[in-house]
Amino acid sequence: MSRQIYGPWDLGFPPVVGPSGNAPPGAKPTMESFASDYQNAVAASRSTHTDVSRVMETGTYADTWPFGLLAHAYAVSDAWYGATPTQTNPNRAFMACGTSQGWTDNGSKGFNSFTAPTIWNRLHHAGKTWKIYWENTFLPQVGKKPWTRECFTQLSSFGDEYFPHIGAFHRDAKLGRLPFFSFIEPSWTLEDYFDGDLEGFQGNDVHPPGDVRPGLQFLAAIFSSLVSNQEAWAKTLLLVTFDEHGGTFDHVAPPDNVTSDTNHPPDKFQFNRVGPRVPTLLISPMVEAGTVFRSTQPSSGGRSFPYDHTSIPATVLKLAGLSPDEYGLFDRTKVAPTFEGVLTRASDPRTDTSHGTPGGDECEETQAAASDLVNYGDAFRLRYASPGPLRGRFVSGNSYDDGSYLWLSSSPQSAFAFRFTVGYSGKSHVPKTFVRTTGLVYLQIYDSSPSDSRNSGYIRVPDSVFDDYCELGKDDAWWYSQWYISLADRERLGWGLTWGAEVTLEYHALNSKKHWLPRKMITRESGSTYYVGVGADADFANASAGRWTIERV
Repeated sequence: MSRQIYGPWDLGFPPVVGPSGNAPPGAKPTMESFASDYQNAVAASRSTHTDVSRVMETGTYADTWPFGLLAHAYAVSDAWYGATPTQTNPNRAFMACGTSQGWTDNGSKGFNSFTAPTIWNRLHHAGKTWKIYWENTFLPQVGKKPWTRECFTQLSSFGDEYFPHIGAFHRDAKLGRLPFFSFIEPSWTLEDYFDGDLEGFQGNDVHPPGDVRPGLQFLAAIFSSLVSNQEAWAKTLLLVTFDEHGGTFDHVAPPDNVTSDTNHPPDKFQFNRVGPRVPTLLISPMVEAGTVFRSTQPSSGGRSFPYDHTSIPATVLKLAGLSPDEYGLFDRTKVAPTFEGVLTRASDPRTDTSHGTPGGDECEETQAAASDLVNYGDAFRLRYASPGPLRGRFVSGNSYDDGSYLWLSSSPQSAFAFRFTVGYSGKSHVPKTFVRTTGLVYLQIYDSSPSDSRNSGYIRVPDSVFDDYCELGKDDAWWYSQWYISLADRERLGWGLTWGAEVTLEYHALNSKKHWLPRKMITRESGSTYYVGVGADADFANASAGRWTIERV
């Protein structure tokens, strides 16, 4: 990263990169070596040609939906920096602990062991509730702990109830049961999975060089779940940021005169400069639309005080009632600028929860009539809407001893009826509210006959990562029953789902060697039988594939 920011220290031939830590006296941050650094890194690990322009690419407003939409509708910082000019783990450690304890790179296989106290320990001692919600482990292996729980040793004394799966976040948000502080750990993108079990894994962390679309949908789902409970949403703040810039180009030089972290060996990197900028959003009804925020804390004693990741624990602990002297998360956190001043509408929260189409009225509230909205618990049929000979057929099925397999039928009388839930245990997880157009849902069979063996089953993908069919599973199939719903034409955010809408349903759990992207629910053929399955990478990129109509029973 020093090469990216400063370029080669020695301009002889061949150029020589200086120390990875402290810049030599007089070095100027030119921000001119991102492409060459990427080329050198790739050349050291691959023999094939790679386009170095990848680190210079950008996305349009439409490409980055809903990130740009939310930036316009709420607050964005154009002066928020990674806490240290290096990799993922040290930057996350500064967010969690206010220090990386001298670590300047990722540890073995992506893990470090940080022994310092964390923001979660401080909140616990202050009597504030917290949870760390997660989706996939790193590395993506079933049965492992989430990355945050693995890397911070002072979290080892807390039980599993503090580390629920991401499905619990969506349930808790919709039911208004989130703790004081929620931390969301997305799935990790791994271009090459180095244990040999997978060729790669597409996460939803928007990590280069992965596909950004699953991460953008993940953000849309989080927002939709939060606004589903308007009473809780009125006092909620969602912060979205990135641990570091991922090697992609930026033209703004990061400050090199910030407060040092003294919790490191004195002869090593001084941690007195921050990394390149990272996008950061503050999304809340307490935030005025169109806000751009930067640190207003003046320089002092030759030091500058920009927003970086230590501003997160500083602000959260301040809102928890602690003073800087009580934070106990090391030097940088104690002096970090806080951002509660952006919440200018805390006493008069906004009531708009749905936002318009790119290029339109981003904050126009034009919700459909209540009678047109699909509510949790309403019975509906799934009717195939993609072009082709199966268009118009309904999801149906046959019962066997080992489960119910989902087929397609041309008769609405034989179609299964479903309902949306936010969990697995029936009516207690069916809130009296409407379903949003983007979010995580469960599709439970709706049958008035308790004796029917299919009753209470959920559409799921079997637990073998090589299976590509869907079935009706039992209640213990929570992991494999999660679906991300979106309007087939992804344009609106936070709106209620209306009867007759065309949607896509995607499966984000652990993929197989055959798949990189999330897998859409599609139709498949076996001889003369047509059944419900999940697609391949090409189906994810095909806008006409996997479209289903939500049809009132």
